[in-house]
Amino acid sequence: MATIQLTRISVKRGTIHCEGCASRIKKALRTLPGVISIEVDIENHKVIVRHDADKVSHDSLREILDNMGYPVIEFA
Repeated sequence: MATIQLTRISVKRGTIHCEGCASRIKKALRTLPGVISIEVDIENHKVIVRHDADKVSHDSLREILDNMGYPVIEFA
């Protein structure tokens, strides 16, 4: 049975500027198997990902965001 997890990711302030950034993040994270939903909070510089923890690791989320220019500060 899948272990569904809600992960809140804080990214460096000032890197998520607009809906275009949010759209790019959502599109990239959707490529990971096990991602169920993605929300981007532009104002608070957070990405909220609901995912199957058995298929998606924090390392894989961090790698995608870091490589896109949205450096991860912390996971909650």
